[in-house]
Amino acid sequence: MLLRFCLAWNLGIMLGQGSGGFLFPRPHGPVIAYLLCSASMLAVALLAWRMKPAPRDGGAVRAQTSVTNAVTDRRAARWFAAMGWTGLFGCTFTLALLMFVFPKLAVSLGISSQWHGLMLVGHRLLSMGIYFVLHATQFWRYRLTTSLAAHAFGIGALALLVLCKSTPLIFIGVVATALLPGTVYYLGIFYGANAFSDQRKGWAGSIHETIIAIGVCAGALLGGYIGDRFGVRAPFIVAIWLVFLLALVQLLIYAIYRRKTAGLPAGDKPASPTGNRR
Repeated sequence: MLLRFCLAWNLGIMLGQGSGGFLFPRPHGPVIAYLLCSASMLAVALLAWRMKPAPRDGGAVRAQTSVTNAVTDRRAARWFAAMGWTGLFGCTFTLALLMFVFPKLAVSLGISSQWHGLMLVGHRLLSMGIYFVLHATQFWRYRLTTSLAAHAFGIGALALLVLCKSTPLIFIGVVATALLPGTVYYLGIFYGANAFSDQRKGWAGSIHETIIAIGVCAGALLGGYIGDRFGVRAPFIVAIWLVFLLALVQLLIYAIYRRKTAGLPAGDKPASPTGNRR
């Protein structure tokens, strides 16, 4: 379910950005793009209306695991959810810059709308590829280095947007930024879903989505103001520092987590940043 949700969300954005970039310079292109958006929303509404509700299976018996392991995993998941949600703010701040500030940078560099659309399509394709990898593997679970590596790649990609002028390098920078939100977004949902009981999963999901909304609003408002006041590349410099500082905050949260769980039995001790139990 998590993979399908992430894919559907990104596929819709990707198709909108790609088709928008292709249609924008053409006669009546924006009108056609908005008509396509309206048609897609109407199609979704009709499909939802025609779908039958899923049957409720109140008598289903779930396989029970060890209570000790369940409590241990949930305890660890809550700490890693806190780390993931911390990084999520920086991710969505960066995404907002790509959506609302980068178009001005692209215009100033003479990048066509078609290339702009292709850049954003590449960004979404890489995000979806990351979702597939994380869904199919388990090496990244409860490893802080997974998030830290994503932050490092994100900083490198943002540096390309700050320093480079050529279209190929800007293309690489825009696409490579997907390594940050693609990873951290999935981690936040995964740990949040495993950190709480079924009755509180909705609460955890609301925290996740609230952070996304705050990050996007902050990126759009602050990015627009900073870009207008200090130059169109300045918001991306701010994003680099923000991502770096949030990575340090995650390290601090992890250090507190290690200290609070230091007295637990060997099997309950937290994973090290590389994933090994200590």
